[in-house]
Amino acid sequence: MDARPYLEEITGQFALIGLKAILVGNSAAALQGAPVTTLDFDFLIPRSLTTFTKLKQFAKAKNLVVYRPMTRAPQSFRLLRDRDQFQLDFHLHLDGIASHRTLATRASSITFGGRPLLVSNLADVIISKRAAGRPQDLAIMPTLEDALTPPSRPHAKRPNLKEQFEIIRIAMFDSWLALPPERRTNFLRKRIGICSSAL
Repeated sequence: MDARPYLEEITGQFALIGLKAILVGNSAAALQGAPVTTLDFDFLIPRSLTTFTKLKQFAKAKNLVVYRPMTRAPQSFRLLRDRDQFQLDFHLHLDGIASHRTLATRASSITFGGRPLLVSNLADVIISKRAAGRPQDLAIMPTLEDALTPPSRPHAKRPNLKEQFEIIRIAMFDSWLALPPERRTNFLRKRIGICSSAL
């Protein structure tokens, strides 16, 4: 599934209603390069009456039905849209995270459809999943930790600056040779007048 259209839809509506939500969980990890998958989007939202009103506005605007997941009530709300299985979970609390404000200070902003979305950093995703201790979270912990600190490769030779320029030069020359003959002579041509040129 290509998540970008959904994230653009979500972020655009968040901006319209002023909902201060932070993307967390596997979706946030995936946006930071972790090789994980998910079927839904998880957000941490501040606990306030205004937030609940905005959440209802969001559900109405996007034709979503609001549920309270039995396993997490009353700390979370699940929003579902049947026609495309669009699912979002909004949490008032995350294990291991002090508050929405604390998470926001360490989150990064990623733009979707011209609108910024706050995304929990990978370290906080790991902290939360470890604190929750669910089997599915603990199972992907090594994957998330590897994405946070990629393993070093002591045997891999890093090319110096001269070697990097040589690689680029060869690539440019190869791409030039791949051009048809009439286009390879562009660098020899000189402009005559406004609309013509000659060798």
